[in-house]
Amino acid sequence: MSPGVIDVLTVIPIDEIRSKGIPYVMSIVNTKGAARIWTSFWDYFVRTWMTMFPPSLWNVNTYIEQEMEMQNRTNNPIESYNRRAKKAFGSHPTLVVFVEQAKEEAKRYLELLDDIS
Repeated sequence: MSPGVIDVLTVIPIDEIRSKGIPYVMSIVNTKGAARIWTSFWDYFVRTWMTMFPPSLWNVNTYIEQEMEMQNRTNNPIESYNRRAKKAFGSHPTLVVFVEQAKEEAKRYLELLDDIS
């Protein structure tokens, strides 16, 4: 399966996932020689992601249609912060380096808050 193909199911209307979304994704996926495996996958998908975890939990189409503000649904902001902290602190910082970098981070955060208000 090409990367991102199944992602289309997260943005189409919920009532079209089974009737149009899954058949569309199935038409793109190369199933040659693996039909039984793909049948098992789609059985799993429907059982898990349509029943146990209903689409209202993972499909964002409703938010898009109602022009609602969406919060991040990934941990990308956390990963970004971790990269920034790792770069600032380095490995095994001294106490002085740690305190100075913590002050800089607090200052940056306060500037962000000021920019928002």
